[in-house]
Amino acid sequence: MWKIKGGNFMKCRWRKILSCTLAMALLCIIPAQASEVRDVATVEKVTRKNVLLTGGKKYSLGMAYGETRGSIISQATVGITDLGEGEIEILVETLAQKKSDEIRHVAILEVQESDDSWTEVARYEFDAVKENYPDQDLSGLTNQFRVKTLEINRYYRVRGIHYVWIDGKSQGFSTQTEGLLIKKYPG
Repeated sequence: MWKIKGGNFMKCRWRKILSCTLAMALLCIIPAQASEVRDVATVEKVTRKNVLLTGGKKYSLGMAYGETRGSIISQATVGITDLGEGEIEILVETLAQKKSDEIRHVAILEVQESDDSWTEVARYEFDAVKENYPDQDLSGLTNQFRVKTLEINRYYRVRGIHYVWIDGKSQGFSTQTEGLLIKKYPG
């Protein structure tokens, strides 16, 4: 036999084989799963810096996309558009990967204070339940509406909270627009 320091060649080779086999076995034992659907209490938040739009921008959109596998929500969108004279238009949309039991979303309008913090001005909640739309494919919910009498020359933004329920499982996303300066005459 061939001699290697501290023992023979075959003994050393068996140790390497045994070590590699154990390592492979441990890797196979660790469970691998697709991204699990989270409980309704958990909301996937889109993290963004506090950005204020300048240069005459008239609108801002915030979007989040679901993962391709294992996700219930396909896309979540929130938007704000300056229409002038203290009037804005808000868009909130939630799209599911497939037919849903319930879709709910909330649009939260916020104004920037002098200390750069944001204060909630209004909250708008919308939902759709499969039982209320038996003849329709409930795979999305879109609401677009106007808000009047806002203070001009202040920054406003919209945060969205989006939920979808399918077969007892749910997923939630959070979206946010950038701060938009509301003017008397946009553009």
